[in-house]
Amino acid sequence: MEFFAQGRCAVLGAKSALSQATPFDSVEDMDIENIANRIRQACVEAALQAYEDAGMQGLCEEGRWEAAVSALRTVDLVPMLRDLRQAAANNS
Repeated sequence: MEFFAQGRCAVLGAKSALSQATPFDSVEDMDIENIANRIRQACVEAALQAYEDAGMQGLCEEGRWEAAVSALRTVDLVPMLRDLRQAAANNS
């Protein structure tokens, strides 16, 4: 199915967004608001990329929306959180 193939593309887009959002510059930058903003940015970028990719594949609006939601469900936040933990450990 095209939708599931699109989901894999969305995951790749999410990984790209996460790599741009990390690493953290300093421990001071790792406050809760900053972490939330970085996670939000990664999710929005993944959803937008999936929506655009689905449109280029010829999916209808509903299919594009489903691809975007699928991307949000599959965003791997673990690398970002590991970077956070590592930065905190290095600076303590």
